[in-house]
Amino acid sequence: MENINAIESYRDFVKEVNEIVIPTFAVIITGYAIFQALVNGETLITLISMDSKERSRFAEYNYYFLGLSLLYLILIIFNLLALLIFKNMSKEWHLQFLSNKLNEGITSFLIAVYVTFVIHSLIELKSFIYNLFQCFNINAAHTAINHIKGQKNNNSE
Repeated sequence: MENINAIESYRDFVKEVNEIVIPTFAVIITGYAIFQALVNGETLITLISMDSKERSRFAEYNYYFLGLSLLYLILIIFNLLALLIFKNMSKEWHLQFLSNKLNEGITSFLIAVYVTFVIHSLIELKSFIYNLFQCFNINAAHTAINHIKGQKNNNSE
C-alpha cells in the first residue's frame, strides 16, 4: 500500500477549490451589478420602504452582497497563502515532536475545518441566488404595474 502525501494532496485540493472559487467570485460581482441595475426607480423605493428588523431591504441586500464578496475574497486570499506555504514546504514535513498518529490527526482536523468553510461558502450561494431572484421579482412586478397603469391611462383618455 502506497503512503499518501498529505501536503501534496492538500495543495492539489486547494488548487481545485481555487478553480471553483475564483469564477464564483466573478459571478458574485456580476450578480451585484445586476442587483444595482434592477434596483432603480420604484423598485428602489419599495426596497427602502420594506423594513426588515433595523434596516431596509435595500440596505440588507447591499450588506449581504458585501459580506458574500468579502467571504469569497478571504477564501481566495487564504488559498493563495496556503498554496504559497505548501508549494515551498517539503513533502516530508511534519511536527517532529509529535507522533505520526497525532500529526495525521491534526492534519485531518485542519483539512476538515477547511472543507467545512469551503462548503459553507458554496452553500451561501443559494441565498445569493434567492436574493437576486427576489430583486428581479420586485422589479418585474413594478414594471408590470407601471405598464398596466399606463394602459389604463391611455384607455381613459
